[in-house]
Amino acid sequence: MHTAVSEITQKNEIKASVATGTEAFGIQGSYALTKSIGVIGGFSWGSNDVFSLSEDAYLKNGTRTNWELGIGYYHPISPVVTFEVFGGIDRFHRDYIMTDFNYSDTAVFNFTKTFIQTDIGFLNKKKNGLGLSCKFGYDIYDHSFFIHGDEWQYPYMHPYIRTSFQNFYQIEPSLTWRFGWRKLNFQVQTGYYFQNNKIIPSQDYVFKGYGDDNWFIDFGLCLHLFTE
Repeated sequence: MHTAVSEITQKNEIKASVATGTEAFGIQGSYALTKSIGVIGGFSWGSNDVFSLSEDAYLKNGTRTNWELGIGYYHPISPVVTFEVFGGIDRFHRDYIMTDFNYSDTAVFNFTKTFIQTDIGFLNKKKNGLGLSCKFGYDIYDHSFFIHGDEWQYPYMHPYIRTSFQNFYQIEPSLTWRFGWRKLNFQVQTGYYFQNNKIIPSQDYVFKGYGDDNWFIDFGLCLHLFTE
């Protein structure tokens, strides 16, 4: 899930977007509950490419899904600048599969991220424009397992694998550009993940990260309702 940038400026304002890119499919939304309190949320699904490790081996990062929900404060600093700060949670699922001629490895894990996110939006008269964001999160693994199959395909657990899933911090700066009409915008979002999670070993190969590309870019449409 990439940063859900609301850029809301008034009570009962709604923004909803759908996008594709680094994530195969993603939806985001925001709603202004009052003149200063808003909520954000979203859901995304993605799958990574298949990477060849050798002539017979390949790594399939499988699928990744997550949802996000947050609540926070927004304040229009001027008619063209708005400030936001949100806090909330992300819920993630990731799975990896590595196979070669003799064996198959599977790693599956879920984790929850608590986050604080700050946004500054620069808007025009149509209420669309440029948003700069930074999300700070802490990711906690709450379920994980690793199954290894040998040349006879008998699965067994690697005890050291389970302890290799470490909680980690993450920083995600991003830029969101919305342009077009007053109630329907084209949307482009790009950013980068900085995280301190450790490498997860699997025999002679490694699983690094949790399945997301460090750099991301998505393209989509944003619907804007209840504006003045």
